[in-house]
Amino acid sequence: MQLTLLASLAVLCSAAFAAPPAVRDGSLVGVVVDVEDVLNNATVNVLTKRDDGLVDVAVDVENVLNNATVNVLTKRDDGLVDVAVDVENVLNNATVNVLTKRDDGLVDVAVDVENVLNNATVNVLTKRDDGLVDVAVDVENVLNNATVNVLTKRDDGLVDVDIDVEDVLNDLTANVLTKRDDVDV
Repeated sequence: MQLTLLASLAVLCSAAFAAPPAVRDGSLVGVVVDVEDVLNNATVNVLTKRDDGLVDVAVDVENVLNNATVNVLTKRDDGLVDVAVDVENVLNNATVNVLTKRDDGLVDVAVDVENVLNNATVNVLTKRDDGLVDVAVDVENVLNNATVNVLTKRDDGLVDVDIDVEDVLNDLTANVLTKRDDVDV
């Protein structure tokens, strides 16, 4: 009796919440992603390797520890509009990639990376082939043998870009707006 009831509920829920095929065009509007408390040798991929556009996106990644790789909105081929990314408290031998290896433009983007410690590599808006409009990048509190790359290895223009890198300590390599092939406004 209980098994039949559960099976009936599963069928009803899947039919009620499934979008019709005409609606599933791949684009997403109003996306909120929250990833917290990821420990030990983890790989976190948030909205990566997609070929469709996103509008009004908020991504929050917090408390990622020990030998982690965090990829947020990377390796994408379509544009993004109104995007906010917040990555905080990433510790010990981490690699953080935010909006990297992309082929299409971004409009109205805010990226905040804070509290990244111990042998970290932080890449924000690097290895991109298309333009950026109204972008704010804030990287703070990066400590101990870190490499920070912001807006490097790019091939197209920037309009209204604000970059703030603060409190980066101890054997740091910081690259901001380097290895570029274009003229900025």
